Order: sequence, then C-alpha cells, then structure tokens
Amino acid sequence: MKMTTEEAFVKTLQMHGIDNAFGIIGSAMMPISDIFPDAGITFWDCAHETSGGMMADGFTRATGIFTISVDACLVDSSSLSLHSIVALLSYMSSSLSVCSMVLAS
Repeated sequence: MKMTTEEAFVKTLQMHGIDNAFGIIGSAMMPISDIFPDAGITFWDCAHETSGGMMADGFTRATGIFTISVDACLVDSSSLSLHSIVALLSYMSSSLSVCSMVLAS
C-alpha cells in the first residue's frame, strides 16, 4: 500500500494510541492536520509552542492518556525547541508519557 509521508506519520501516531495533539498549525503541519480528523486525532490549536506543551502536559496529567505536543512553524527548528523546553522539563520532572515533536520546513 502506497502512502504519503504525512499519512505514514499519522499512521504511526495511531499505532501508538495518540488521539489528541496540541500545537501550532504552520506550513509544515498543514498536510498532517488535514488528515487528523479522518484518523480520529483531535488537534488542539494554541497560540505559542510553550502553551501547546503545557496543554499536552495538563491533559496527560488530568486524563492519564498519552498525548503529543507538536510545534510546527516556519522558523528555525532550534528556536522552536527552545520555546518548548519549559514544557519538556515539566514532563521529565513528573515522568509523564508525552511526546514532543518539532516539525520545521
């Protein structure tokens, strides 16, 4: 079965049981976000990379459900990573199962 890179990415999320994603819709994220509704993944849009990470953290703490924090924008990936560092440190300190990804175009 042939599939696009975006479809393979979403399929991988599904295989890991992810049904909620938090982050920013940017150009790197557009093709993926188009597939989310059909895949049963709810995308929670936020205003900043840090708030997306904190939303994923809070959701996981409140529900115990594995989530993903996706930060995607048209900027240098190193600066995106810095914006997410506060949320990443929060995950690590509490041993939460939250996946954080940076998609850069």
